[in-house]
Amino acid sequence: YDRLSAVNASSGDNPAAVLATENQELKDQLEAQENSDSDTIQSDVTDFLKANYENDELTVDLEVRRDQIAPYVTDACLDETSPPPNINSYAQTKDVESSQTDSGGEIYFPFRSSLFVNSIYTEKTDGQNAVVLALCRQTIYTQQSHSDNGLLVKLKIVYDSQRGRWLVDHVGAASLVDLSIFE
Repeated sequence: YDRLSAVNASSGDNPAAVLATENQELKDQLEAQENSDSDTIQSDVTDFLKANYENDELTVDLEVRRDQIAPYVTDACLDETSPPPNINSYAQTKDVESSQTDSGGEIYFPFRSSLFVNSIYTEKTDGQNAVVLALCRQTIYTQQSHSDNGLLVKLKIVYDSQRGRWLVDHVGAASLVDLSIFE
């Protein structure tokens, strides 16, 4: 009753609407807390990392990659990853991914990459936000060989109650690390 009286006295807004909004915010916070266990966060972050770092010659196109990560990121993060206007992607510029043979024919360079998430460290800033460090091993395969790289990725994540999952809101940094860290 006191809260309703305070709402009525302090604003001209409909008290029921104000309380409904506050109730929804509290429900969202409760849902985020219920889904804040490390397994849920790790699963949601791993989904993003694999969508972002696993690709091949067919999915390297910036628009395709953007579509791949869309289910795992906020709209703000998706806007950050949008390709600049009038910039051709790697897959669109075939001259980047092919070369001439001695006889003048083109050689196509197929590749694929895979990602193994070794460890995920989470620091919750509040019930609906967290900062994540993910230690990963990315392997890039070509017809001739493969290469392994250690990757440390810093992500800001937020809980989205409408999608029912943790979403990446910002990719803070992605740095190569020495592979001996995995031993």
